[in-house]
Amino acid sequence: DSVNDTQGTYTPKPKSTQEAIWTDYETFMLVPLVGKRVQAGFLSNWDTDRDSFEDVLPKIPWEVDKEYKGRYLTFEVTGESMESEEEPYDSLFEGDLILCREVQRHLWKSGLHINKWDFVIAHKTEGLLVKRIVEQNMETGELVLKSLNSRFPLQKVYMDDLIAVFNVIDVKRSRRRR
Repeated sequence: DSVNDTQGTYTPKPKSTQEAIWTDYETFMLVPLVGKRVQAGFLSNWDTDRDSFEDVLPKIPWEVDKEYKGRYLTFEVTGESMESEEEPYDSLFEGDLILCREVQRHLWKSGLHINKWDFVIAHKTEGLLVKRIVEQNMETGELVLKSLNSRFPLQKVYMDDLIAVFNVIDVKRSRRRR
């Protein structure tokens, strides 16, 4: 950057030395981050000692409009199963951070709100899955999961095989080009 002085010469503009300052706003909540490296540990620690597991995770701030109730986690998206050419606005990309709210197990019996949310599903053998639920059979406990990427087939899972279910509430995406 430069400025033009009265004699037609250019002199550099002084650079601002201000740095980002952390401000303790009440509209932020700090949420544990389950990054790529700890996702395998999530499955083994969730049922046994979830509070201790969450305590050691890094916390990231999320701007919120009010104080939310419930248990929240941030997950880092891995893979390309939720990238969609047909629904680009709904896509989730590798490296996106997603704010998720746990759906309490006793609420599963009345049916998940599949038309409102995408989900992170912690499955006993399949691991962490970010999917859209397109069908749920409350009698058998079967869920049909859909990836937004059309190259991935539908997947069937049973609620009895799930460790936890989370609604995807919000997304943070880096604007850095890959």
